[in-house]
Amino acid sequence: RLPQPDRRRVYNSLLYESGICFQEALAGSVRVDRTRVRCPLRLIAASDDRVISPALGRSIADYYGAEFTALDAHGHWFIEEPGWQAVAEDVADWLARTLSATNP
Repeated sequence: RLPQPDRRRVYNSLLYESGICFQEALAGSVRVDRTRVRCPLRLIAASDDRVISPALGRSIADYYGAEFTALDAHGHWFIEEPGWQAVAEDVADWLARTLSATNP
């Protein structure tokens, strides 16, 4: 969903990821003790993401008891896709609500 003129710029800015870490994450061979995660969590998935599907995102959110949001008509790089401003505003609102609830 990233506009064609921006794809090369974003691609060139990325660094290599560890294939082993990626494989372990996808296979679930690295387990996190969710009881030790004490901060508020929110997981955002995108309908057209070919790396992390919304179903996988929902599963991860459920595991941690995190708030979950599924974005329609967005892909993996939704932070720069058209409409990113609405996503950023939504995240900023969530942060403000969450921080005020945890620090009255």
